[in-house]
Amino acid sequence: MQEFFKKFFRMEIDFETLKSEAELNLDGSDNYDEIKKKLNNEDDSITVYKPDVDDFIQACTNAQFADNPDEKLMMWFSKLYSVLFDFYGFDKLVEKYDDYIPNIPTEDDEATWHCFQLIKYKYFFNDDMDVNEIIATIIQAGETYKINKGRDESEYAYTDEQIRGAIQIFSAPGNAEEMDEEQKEKFKKMLEEGVERELVEAMATKGYALYGGNALYECDWEKSRDLFERLYEITGDAQFANTLGYIYYYGRCNGGVPEYDKAFKYFTCGHMGGYYESAYKLSDMFRLGKGVPVNKKVAIDLVARIYNENLERLEHNEFGCKYADVALRLGSFFENGDVVEKDLFTAYNYYLKAMYAIGKRVDFDYFGDKKVLSNIEKSIDRTRDAILKDDSIGLTFADEVDYAFLPCVNHLLDRNRVVRVTMKILNDEEVMITAEGITMSENGEEEVNNFLFSDPIIEEVQLSSKYTFFAEGRFSEIVKKLDNDITIEEGEFSVLVDEINPIFKTDDNNDFSDPITDRTVENIDNFARMRIDMKKEEPNNPVSYQFMYLNNMEFELDCVDYKLKKGKLVIDESIVDEKMENDEK
Repeated sequence: MQEFFKKFFRMEIDFETLKSEAELNLDGSDNYDEIKKKLNNEDDSITVYKPDVDDFIQACTNAQFADNPDEKLMMWFSKLYSVLFDFYGFDKLVEKYDDYIPNIPTEDDEATWHCFQLIKYKYFFNDDMDVNEIIATIIQAGETYKINKGRDESEYAYTDEQIRGAIQIFSAPGNAEEMDEEQKEKFKKMLEEGVERELVEAMATKGYALYGGNALYECDWEKSRDLFERLYEITGDAQFANTLGYIYYYGRCNGGVPEYDKAFKYFTCGHMGGYYESAYKLSDMFRLGKGVPVNKKVAIDLVARIYNENLERLEHNEFGCKYADVALRLGSFFENGDVVEKDLFTAYNYYLKAMYAIGKRVDFDYFGDKKVLSNIEKSIDRTRDAILKDDSIGLTFADEVDYAFLPCVNHLLDRNRVVRVTMKILNDEEVMITAEGITMSENGEEEVNNFLFSDPIIEEVQLSSKYTFFAEGRFSEIVKKLDNDITIEEGEFSVLVDEINPIFKTDDNNDFSDPITDRTVENIDNFARMRIDMKKEEPNNPVSYQFMYLNNMEFELDCVDYKLKKGKLVIDESIVDEKMENDEK
């Protein structure tokens, strides 16, 4: 009987043959005690045949040569797991680990359990894993175990899987610093073995360790460069091209003298592979003429594109993105005025956003982030001082600032497809207005998205999904008269805004005129009139409203979010007409 079980574990016979030859009902009609009795075994577990590592190695070898290795291995393992798992007491085997690096199994049971778990992982947790990869991994694990049997631990060989697992543990934040010297030496031995085999993970880990130095290796730029050159040759991965670009850009292997021709080559490869760092370094090269002719249009286009991409990532809470770096560069464009028209206030705004983003990224502990933070801090201080000293700018900083409702909605529309405006009448004298940016998912469901709001006057940056205002005074009466078709339930209604259109247009003399009345308004510094085309919550029933905004009217909106205070909003065409008549006079 043992012979038949051994053949099954080696995938030399199928499960139906095992049942027939062993004369056992292994599908459940014979209970555990009955099977034990037939086998004359009084132990807690059935041990008619105890599989070992060689059986798993042979099973995987046989699967390799099957017409359909994936199906062959899956059918074999499904019976092994569903029928023989309890039958053999596999659940009593325990795989041992120390704090950081898996120990090499020292007993056959542990090695067998390890092979069993590898197959289980493939079929229960990672079905996309290539069957040939899992077969090769199991064979290597078994053969390595046999090699190490009887060896001192200092002479152990390691499997590719063990090396990758150790790298994953070592790379977790803080783990490298917490390792004692014995653990570090064990990990370095594993890493060097992986580098000799040209395991990509091992080569990259060592390469980045040498790139500036870490707890395991001192800085060695030339060895780091050589590893990344080989990695790029093997994989063509844009990440390694980007890293090489930085090495050559800063002359790390050339006595500090930049090698711009090589940097341009690798940054181009990195950019084509989607690496943001490569894109903004190429922008630097075109902007400053480093290794290439100056081309300001290319410089700004490169940064503008990746700025929008990273802004979207930041607004979706991907705080490890490169928004801080890109915003810093855009700020420098406006501060220096060599790519776009100089605008210190806009530059300062970008620097504030960059500071917000780098603060969110600090937990990722990226190499070079301390330098990025320092550059942002210096840029903020430098630009703020310049703004305060330049009388021509005429701007100051404050604890609070006047805001208007329409610009806030417009800002949301820039970041979203639609804005939901909700107006809730709190009492006879107060109305709460909330503007919330939303997009529609592919299945038609609404998704509320964050947006990055900033204002350099109050030096405030926030990531949120809505603006909230409180309007007082006569404004509450105006809201109630918005449209007779709107039924206000419990003092609240919502509309969807998908477009804001300015009512005013300019003529050849740059005077503003109202396209409805054709009346010219020469001075509208404190006056603006806009139309919002709104879609009510009821589908296919669009309604348009005219929202008039006058900077100096008595209707104030006090916003409770983010220190936004004292905006003015008027929804009353008669007031606008009166204002226009006064302006004409």
